[in-house]
Amino acid sequence: MSTKKAPQYCVGIDLSDKTFVASILHTRSGDTNTSAPFARTEDGCTSFVKWMQAHRALKRSTLVAMETTGVLSQLVCHHLTLHGYAVTVIQATRIARSRPALRPKNDATDSLL
Repeated sequence: MSTKKAPQYCVGIDLSDKTFVASILHTRSGDTNTSAPFARTEDGCTSFVKWMQAHRALKRSTLVAMETTGVLSQLVCHHLTLHGYAVTVIQATRIARSRPALRPKNDATDSLL
């Protein structure tokens, strides 16, 4: 019987109408890396996958999470699943409730949440 291991990397994505920002969390060390904005286009998604690979967040060891944003998340989600990444979509209200009261709100901190 095989057992599933926890992902080595968790990637959070914060989407907006034209761009998205991502943060990688290395689950063992706690180190994080936050990206510059990527265009919410095919080319932007390709650059995003290359960015994850450059940070060693490979499909076999990575879980990608994003909030429900309707059509905004479809292109990115589709691109990632085509490349073999595990993707989970989380309700926006659940993410909002987890925000510490004093934490600043911007794309980078949202992607970390």
